[in-house]
Amino acid sequence: MVHAFIAHTSPGRSRVFALVKDPHDRLDAVTTLGGGDLRLADELVGALNNYLADRDETALQAVLLGFPKAVQMATKHYLKEKCPPEMGAFTGFGPIEIVREAVYFSRLDDELEDYLEGAYAIGLGIRMSNRRRWCVPRWYP
Repeated sequence: MVHAFIAHTSPGRSRVFALVKDPHDRLDAVTTLGGGDLRLADELVGALNNYLADRDETALQAVLLGFPKAVQMATKHYLKEKCPPEMGAFTGFGPIEIVREAVYFSRLDDELEDYLEGAYAIGLGIRMSNRRRWCVPRWYP
């Protein structure tokens, strides 16, 4: 999953990268800006990071119109191929990080309520799902 976009700028060009967090962290090259467009690198990175959070293609397109066609095409291609929308992956504060996973409660009781109240008290967000363990049906004669 892409967590953020960054730019590395040198005197002659600026390369835009995506920070990808899979099992291993890595950088993916998105596009390169030539010397004439170096001043626009921060604007492009800002627009791409906003796009991650809100998926507003209209706002991104408005920013991309100020760039050469090659930059527009490379950016759109990268977003289409490697940056699909993921429901609930971002908030206004950035990407959601999994702190602890796989807490299992076998029944609804005070333990679950205490867990939720404690998480709320220290400011943690909780994502819960209601999953039933797979079991073999019992057949009674």
